[in-house]
Amino acid sequence: MTSLQSGSIRNFNWFETGNNKEYFADFDKYWNEITNNLGKDLIVYLRDYLQKQQFVFAESNKFSVELVIDSNIIFSDILGRMKNKPSFLENIIDDPFLKLFAPPAIIDEVMKAIEEDLPKKLEKNKARNIAHAILSKITILEGRRLDAWVEAYNRIGKRDAKDVPFLALSFELETHGIITRDPDFSEQKEVRIWQVSQAGTMVSDFRKGSFSFFFMGAGLPMILQLCYWIFISFLKIVKEIMEGIFLFATIIVSGSFQLLSKIPPVVAIMALCSIGAILIFSGKVRDWTGGMLSKAGDKITKIINAIKKLFAKIVETIKHILEVLKPFISIAWKGVLYLFYSAGLLLARMNELEHQRARV
Repeated sequence: MTSLQSGSIRNFNWFETGNNKEYFADFDKYWNEITNNLGKDLIVYLRDYLQKQQFVFAESNKFSVELVIDSNIIFSDILGRMKNKPSFLENIIDDPFLKLFAPPAIIDEVMKAIEEDLPKKLEKNKARNIAHAILSKITILEGRRLDAWVEAYNRIGKRDAKDVPFLALSFELETHGIITRDPDFSEQKEVRIWQVSQAGTMVSDFRKGSFSFFFMGAGLPMILQLCYWIFISFLKIVKEIMEGIFLFATIIVSGSFQLLSKIPPVVAIMALCSIGAILIFSGKVRDWTGGMLSKAGDKITKIINAIKKLFAKIVETIKHILEVLKPFISIAWKGVLYLFYSAGLLLARMNELEHQRARV
């Protein structure tokens, strides 16, 4: 029989530990809000998308958290709703990434709890309606494997025979555990005991991870293509500037100023700015250029002085643009890393679940 006590399950992956969760805390918060508002149809689509990418995952993975749910969880949720408290179960029970099972005995247990344990001031008919709505979303199955029943009875049957059908069903279906508040289930170590909040966290990781995985598959090619065209456009601009610099230098040396009309205005300005930078930072070039300019006349000298001032303004403008873009670039890069983190966490979660299946 498989035991859940190994450290590899409790500390399952890099994605869950260290500073990663803190580093991505802001992204995770907003990504969680987005995925919580995804419609059921879209979540089903994401689940189907994962199944189509089966080669990335384990072949036996069912892309869902499969749990047996105990009657005390359902009654507790009914009681909370009757008192207008938030329902954690309501938020996850209909999620395509979660499958809940229970033996037929759960129906009688829930109805009996409503009759005997519901406070008198609360309306029983309303409680019954809530119970039926919850139970309709749970797969009710009768356990049929004798070995599963025998194993379940040996584990907890002597403490409470009513719990045996739930544990037996978990063994038979090889679920990932049981959602319960019953301390008797904690006496055995073969099946993991879940809280509703833990199931909600797991489902949330499936939602975020699947959406991240889909977004990377569908979105990254477009992002890479955009980066490619930006890079190509930048190289084109650099090429035009260099050609303009060489042409402008040739014009100055040859004295053929009528050729200036052949240079596009934008390229001419950039070329003049680049030459201005060279004049500013290179003493030898300034001396050589000074001799050439003395022949060209006062007009060229005035142009160069104007270029120096223009170049200084352009440098300041570029610095300002870079300062503005720096946070955006940083956030965009962090967002890409978060997509990989979230998708990686999904893989880790599925690996964790596969090791937690209840087996006789």
